[in-house]
Amino acid sequence: DAQPRRTPAAMASFEAEAWDVSTDSPKRELVADAAAAEALVASLPATCRAIKLSNKSYAAPAAKALAATLAKLRGLEDVDVSDVIAGRPEDEALEVLSVLSQALATAAGGGDAAAATHTALDVSD
Repeated sequence: DAQPRRTPAAMASFEAEAWDVSTDSPKRELVADAAAAEALVASLPATCRAIKLSNKSYAAPAAKALAATLAKLRGLEDVDVSDVIAGRPEDEALEVLSVLSQALATAAGGGDAAAATHTALDVSD
């Protein structure tokens, strides 16, 4: 299937609705607790269509706090969670990915994870 082509105006609109965690906090670091995670997403617009959480590694408590905010988004299409579990023990990494993926699917599905329709997903390491 051919992907729909975005016009320059539509692309500019899409980019305006993009949010990158490293914009306000460029340092590569572990986000270990809920308060730190909540501070990171304080500027996250509710109409966000593209989100980039990479450049940080998240512990389980931080991921759960992020998930509470992320699940409230609607219309999310483009997700970058590359390298968000770097340096985490395997059991915690799996928990972080599970928690974040459920929240992001809920956001992409307009509140219904089963209806998620991402157009781009980056989970590379």
